[in-house]
Amino acid sequence: MIRHLRLAVPTIVLAVFIHTISGAKPAAAPAAAGSSANAAARATAQEGITQILDVLRDRALDREADADVLLRRALALSEAEFGVDHPATARSLMLLGGLALDRAEFADAEALYRRALAIDEKVFGPDHPEIASVVAALASVESNRGHYAAAERLQRRALDIRTRKLGSEHPEVAGSMQSLGYLRLHQRQYLEADALVQGALVIVEKKLEPESFGVASALNMLANVRLRQKRYAEGETLSARSLAIREKLGGSSGPAMAAALDTHAELLTGLRRYAEAETYATRALALVERRRGASHPRVAIVLTTLATAYRDWGRYADAEPLYTRALEIREKALGPDHPLLAETLEAQAVLLRKTDREADAEKVEARVRTIRATIGTR
Repeated sequence: MIRHLRLAVPTIVLAVFIHTISGAKPAAAPAAAGSSANAAARATAQEGITQILDVLRDRALDREADADVLLRRALALSEAEFGVDHPATARSLMLLGGLALDRAEFADAEALYRRALAIDEKVFGPDHPEIASVVAALASVESNRGHYAAAERLQRRALDIRTRKLGSEHPEVAGSMQSLGYLRLHQRQYLEADALVQGALVIVEKKLEPESFGVASALNMLANVRLRQKRYAEGETLSARSLAIREKLGGSSGPAMAAALDTHAELLTGLRRYAEAETYATRALALVERRRGASHPRVAIVLTTLATAYRDWGRYADAEPLYTRALEIREKALGPDHPLLAETLEAQAVLLRKTDREADAEKVEARVRTIRATIGTR
């Protein structure tokens, strides 16, 4: 009985949300797409999606399988109530796609997002801000696969649509700039990444509250740019601001907080403040493992960060098993030629050299070069 009551709460929330978004209509004219009313409606819809996922993950359900069942029930409800080609159905598909992406089920996420895109293109046309949202979601799939060139093409399309339809200083434009900056960062195009992320930060600081999740996200991304540029002190200042905002807003246990803690730990390692880095990385690892399980790809991110802190601290025996575990997770979840696997291998090679295993290090470095040679082609 209790179990059914627990499921009923988010089911009702989803039903209400589906009825709310069922009123979405194609823009009467291109100019209408960027109106403040439409922008507010999109912001409300996005907030609704986030809140529903929070309910599913944090308060209503114990297992991800339940979330999948619930969202598929919502999809069936949308299709029965409004039809297979209705925006409400597309939104349900987007929710399911987000869950699949969170689980690192990339093929399923792509299929769901492409169904949503087909519906939205039919309803809204090819250049509506709704299209940009789905295209950006598809870019996230490709980015998580390590297909940075393909993700970049999609993100540039989303950015172009949003800039033309919403204006160059809209927060959704900042979101696209930030996502594109992330991709350019992983493609080692640091100057362009810096310009994109700084531009995004200027927009959100102008358009949003100074202490908002949007500002915290942009600060954390700029801190990541500074990390790659080895400008650790500047990055640490930015990261500390981001963390302070999240703590104040109550976002101390979510995935974004875990990512921000991980960034801060990396920066502290760069500053040789190893004990502090260990504290932040350990906290991030606990959050990620609790929310996503011990074998999720995001766990490998934090394991690599913690291992590197131990390596540079001289705690080689503590670092080695963490690198091994991170590599096992990444290879199983992402495949043998993923760029993130190369990052962990590269860090492991440094450890091997520090422990006088030159031949082993050379083999690992050769594998890194092989993986990196293919990144620009995907």
